[in-house]
Amino acid sequence: MLSIAILTLALFGISDGVATAALSEQEIAAVTKLGEAQGRSPDDMKRLIAQAQQAEARGLPSEPLLDKIREGLAKGVDSGRIEQRLSSMTSNMEKADALLKEAEIPGKGQTSPQDRGRTLGVLAEALGRGVTPDEVRSLHRSIGEGNSDAKPETLAYSAKGLAVMKEGGLPPDESKAVMSAASRHGNNAAGLLDLARELKSRGQEFRDKPSRLHDIRTAVERGERLDKLRSDPHPATPRSERFDQRLDRDQRPDQKKPDLARPEKPLKPERLEQPARPDLPARPDKPERLEQPARPDKPARPDLPARPDKPVRPDKPEHPPRIIQSH
Repeated sequence: MLSIAILTLALFGISDGVATAALSEQEIAAVTKLGEAQGRSPDDMKRLIAQAQQAEARGLPSEPLLDKIREGLAKGVDSGRIEQRLSSMTSNMEKADALLKEAEIPGKGQTSPQDRGRTLGVLAEALGRGVTPDEVRSLHRSIGEGNSDAKPETLAYSAKGLAVMKEGGLPPDESKAVMSAASRHGNNAAGLLDLARELKSRGQEFRDKPSRLHDIRTAVERGERLDKLRSDPHPATPRSERFDQRLDRDQRPDQKKPDLARPEKPLKPERLEQPARPDLPARPDKPERLEQPARPDKPARPDLPARPDKPVRPDKPEHPPRIIQSH
């Protein structure tokens, strides 16, 4: 039993009862080699890798931190700035870890270290992009209404969708309500993010008319698909009701259209008479054509002498019959 426990501790870092995948020597060596290729000093690389190892020791996933180190090295970011970014990510992951522990229901099955690490990374990203812990708690309460099987990853991706919408300048309260409604009606991670990005792209429309987000939330609660929300400019009202409303509006006796008489066209000014053109001088008469003198008659052509008759061709002599000799 002791050997099994030692093996478990070697494979996973354990902190507060949460298992996380251990940072392997191969991963450390690969990141160190990448830094050396970029001209980073060994001390800089040790400090960066130490932050990932310290986070892992506290039960936090190290993979997002390693990814950030690789990204910073590839982009040529200064080592000091990468270190600051890692500190900020670690702080957000600690907050996300505490929020996920609040959202966990006792007695429910534990998720795998990989799934929990991915969920924690998504929630930490949402916190880093402007979502507050109180907004995450409010999302959790709203998503859990009538949905006892809500998963932690649903909360994480709802928070990330809220971050996207807030970045687009959309009202936070209505944005939170839209994400909660979409989560309760079974939208997966990709669907939540697609909806948030679609609404962010139409941010000016919702900033001008915040009530339109309420219409979107109503449509989501009815279970309408995202592609229909994109194509329908009035998703909160069914088409048949809109037609009836239009008929009622047109048939109301107290809302007659005012008779707007068209203004009379201005009279065209009378056309001034043009002065009479002066008479042109009369053309002189053409001189009479003189008659040409008559042509003299041609002399008669003399008769040609008669052509002599051709001589008669004598008849050819007949050939004697050919004698065929027999052998």
